Amino acid sequence: MPYLFLDDNLWDTLSKTIRMSDNLGFEPADDDPKMNSMQENEESVAGPKFPASPTHRTFEEFTKGSSIAKRSSGLKNRKKLVTCDTVNYEDSEESDCDASDAAIVKEVVAFINTVQNRPRSNRAAKLFSPHLFVIMLEHGQHKWTIYRRFNHFRSLHQKLIIFTTKHKFHLQQGQNKAIRQTLKDVNLPPLPSLPERLVSRQRLANRKMRLEKFLNELLKIEVFRQHPATLEFLEVSSTSFLAQIGEKNKEGMVKKRSGGRPNACCCGCVKSNWRKRWLVIKDTCIYYITKEGVLKNVLLMDPQFSIEMLGSKKRNSRFLISNSTRTLTVDGWTSRQMKEWFEALSIATSSRRSAGFIEPHMYHSFAPVRSDGKAAWFIDGCDYFQSVATAIKSAKEEIYIADWWLSPELLLVRELDTDSKCLLKEEWRFDLLLKERAEAGVRVYVLLYKEIELALGIASNHSKNVLISSSPNIKVLRHPDHSLAGGTFYWAHHEKVVCIDQTIAYVGGLDICFGRWDDRLHRLVDSGFGGKPVSHRSRSNLLHSKKHVFRMTKESLKHLINSREQLMAGTGDSYKEETHNQHDSSFAVISETSAQIKNLGNAAKQLSSKYWDSLVNKINEWNAIKREISLDDGKKSLNVIVGEDGPIDIEDDDDEIDALEGKLFPGKDYTNIIFKDFLQLNAPFEDFIDRDSCPRMPWHDVGCVVYGSAARDVARHFIQRWNFVKELKAKTDPFYNYLIPKSYVDVNPAPHHFVEDHALIADVQVVRSLSNWSCGLGETEHSILNAYISTIERSQHFIYIENQFFISSTFYNGTQLINKVSDALVRRIIRAHSENTPFMVYIIVPLVPAFPGQIGSTEGTVAQKIQNWMYQTISRGKGSMFYKLHEARIDPNRYVSVCGLRTFSELNSKLVTEIVFSHDKIMLVDDRVTIIGSANINDRSLKGSGDSEIAVVITDTRFVESTVNGDPNYKSGLFGFTLRHALWCEHLGLAEAEGVELDPLSQTFYKEKWLHTAALNTKIYEDVFNVVPTDSVTSFESLRRYRSKLMLAQEDKMAALIELTRVRGYLVLFPLLYLLNEDLGSISLKKESLVPETMWC
Repeated sequence: MPYLFLDDNLWDTLSKTIRMSDNLGFEPADDDPKMNSMQENEESVAGPKFPASPTHRTFEEFTKGSSIAKRSSGLKNRKKLVTCDTVNYEDSEESDCDASDAAIVKEVVAFINTVQNRPRSNRAAKLFSPHLFVIMLEHGQHKWTIYRRFNHFRSLHQKLIIFTTKHKFHLQQGQNKAIRQTLKDVNLPPLPSLPERLVSRQRLANRKMRLEKFLNELLKIEVFRQHPATLEFLEVSSTSFLAQIGEKNKEGMVKKRSGGRPNACCCGCVKSNWRKRWLVIKDTCIYYITKEGVLKNVLLMDPQFSIEMLGSKKRNSRFLISNSTRTLTVDGWTSRQMKEWFEALSIATSSRRSAGFIEPHMYHSFAPVRSDGKAAWFIDGCDYFQSVATAIKSAKEEIYIADWWLSPELLLVRELDTDSKCLLKEEWRFDLLLKERAEAGVRVYVLLYKEIELALGIASNHSKNVLISSSPNIKVLRHPDHSLAGGTFYWAHHEKVVCIDQTIAYVGGLDICFGRWDDRLHRLVDSGFGGKPVSHRSRSNLLHSKKHVFRMTKESLKHLINSREQLMAGTGDSYKEETHNQHDSSFAVISETSAQIKNLGNAAKQLSSKYWDSLVNKINEWNAIKREISLDDGKKSLNVIVGEDGPIDIEDDDDEIDALEGKLFPGKDYTNIIFKDFLQLNAPFEDFIDRDSCPRMPWHDVGCVVYGSAARDVARHFIQRWNFVKELKAKTDPFYNYLIPKSYVDVNPAPHHFVEDHALIADVQVVRSLSNWSCGLGETEHSILNAYISTIERSQHFIYIENQFFISSTFYNGTQLINKVSDALVRRIIRAHSENTPFMVYIIVPLVPAFPGQIGSTEGTVAQKIQNWMYQTISRGKGSMFYKLHEARIDPNRYVSVCGLRTFSELNSKLVTEIVFSHDKIMLVDDRVTIIGSANINDRSLKGSGDSEIAVVITDTRFVESTVNGDPNYKSGLFGFTLRHALWCEHLGLAEAEGVELDPLSQTFYKEKWLHTAALNTKIYEDVFNVVPTDSVTSFESLRRYRSKLMLAQEDKMAALIELTRVRGYLVLFPLLYLLNEDLGSISLKKESLVPETMWC
């Protein structure tokens, strides 16, 4: 008996389309391996050609109120449930089909193509049923073949006789009156009664025609075509014709057993544990369905997917199916049946669609490169979250979300009215967006990292409860468990994924949680509630723009190119002229002597003096740039600030302030993780930080969206993880269903308004970090790490990195790091040096890790440990980049720039500053290859067996001319170039309209714009705020003395304001000498010392 049922109207026109005639001969194609394999020992009987393919049922039609046909058998009244990502509905004997099902099928074609004489091992079976009928079927775009002997026809006929008898003669209690009434008016079509062994070769064609007539008459009768025996005979289930999960392929009843070998009990006897299941083959996966009608165990085709025949030579009735996550043994009732299954699987795995996953791919990723895909980037959370919210509103079928931390109450969109007042509309709350779509029938699946609550306060249980209580269509699973029996204590699920209808997918560094919403203004205060931001025109129009969306549209790209052409023609203003006009004296200041900081303590003693002399000399050069520029001529009066546009009246400053009425950062969204960790997340709109005294910590991040096949790959990753967690934690819970990946044939394009405005065409590949604990993989995948190293090795001109961490290749306290990203950078620099070719590496990292407490304090031990690993990677210890380059007799500062981000504001008439926390995880190479994802540059994210991660590698295929190394005709990729240009404009405080040529290899740009801006900003912040970290502090003792100094911001606010007018953008130098005299990794007397060192790196 089949386990899934079709709608009543599936067969509406079937009886009209079955026409079997020997006059319209049909021969299989010569290149059809399946049909060619059947030609041996067969006697062919001609059949009709296929008619034109009818319109097939779409995925949307199926999900809009589909129902399973009424059970017309005489069994007891019993509900059947089918649950998968494409089906989720119930039906019972009394239920009626939806009216919408009437248009499901236009035409179904079935005919017996050939009759074969296949050898049979059973002599009696060969004697009584020697012929095998090859029946070809076509429904819409779906074509499939079934093989049936005469005894299969006879078995079907007998089951229908029993069914008819029970209802006609009231032999069943509670029988359906409608069925009984129907059977009074119909008769079961007759089946040829002559045994097969008595049918001569001359009469075989007549036998074929009579069997065709039997099927034709049978399928005219609704009550018979709905019968489970009929559906099983035709190998049809409720997922057979769902267009978006792939073409109809072989399916049917088998016996299955998990694992490749039978289980043995304690007494030594073998337990088979065989179970009957309805097995289905699709384009890129296989799955089976239980007798209760529940979808189970989806096996995705991947590079480890294989099939192997088992058994003796005489009877190969079993085969083994394996992929990267599990092994399944399949058995049948005949050797012929198993050979048919084996052939069907072989053909499926050799098809173009499945081969895309079975063959090895670049970077050893699970997904291939998707040519001519579409992708777009987003800088900071404002633009990213607005796009995510719009995409969620457009969802029609399903939404997949995977997150390290998720705040259901987060407001994704924050609007400003005409009076610049903040409008926080409840409709943009994340949980309410999901609820609205769930109530509209969209299925929402959420995977959350299950944290150790004593160590991490992200309240994933609260997030789960809020979401699942809003709608039964929202399902949430948390993983991993933390116990000695299973799970993990050390690693996390770190992906940040939102996938809409398996067609639009967002990835990057942005969790949908508190503290992440920000724009390029990077405010320290929430205007109207404790303070207001300082307005200073010197930050350029970029920072004062009321337009919060900062993405490279077609119009802005055109303007950028035009500005560049004007600049090259001499009509634009050069940043070089501006630099020399305003800062002539910046390079004439006196350098500090290196003797002041030569004896730097324990860390320096371990290394050669030449290395430290070189590093100290470079630091002194930076400090020289950071020296104060005389502003005597600029101090016209006490009530002015000197800016680029001349004197600015401070009393009129209110006109320039972004005055926002209402909280732009409500409740827990006003955060400063260094000052205080999150508390009471179950009260999301209650403040936990005093807005009147503590500035928020701005959040800089980058995300992206991909469309089409690449989005399918992101969804496939989510589906693999979801099914693994379902099997592990909710195997028998029907509320949590397994998911099926959609087909890659005719991927529906994203809505026009998503793509046309900002998406760029490029090659896209999805890469990830995944292992046994995170997804049940037998072989760890670290394709993100492979992508980083390979892209670095293939770079030609420059590399630009922004990351939350930069921990790689080094060793400390007996721990050697696995990822070799920094070693790859060192090798590439050494090659450039030996070839005497220009090359640069730009690195942006946070000035301090985002953990509570100050380094050196009792509360700041975690931050201290991580900062130690950062320094060990960059400049300290024999495993650092700088030391390795010095050993190769290369000045690291000639090739490497390490910077951070910082900003300032005014809070209740008090000047304040805070770092801009760089949380993004990107690498941009030569303006042609871009990696954007969730993976930090550390072992946790990159080794594969640690945190689970996902990223995309975007390779440009469309180019624009730009200047690199002085060549104005360099072909920069549109995606990489526009992203880098937008990031550097934000960091350097440049307006998009300025048309500045940002040549990454130009020494003029590097020294006079990049380095000068960073050094000048750093010097100003140190003078005004006594900020830490700083190169002026090399020990904890000097740190205490430094902090005890009176700040200029407190001593003379007016002088401080004048100094701050010279700040450009957010770029500052990363302090390489900070606490150099101290061993930051030594925390032996604190609880963090009990955790393995690998936790911090």
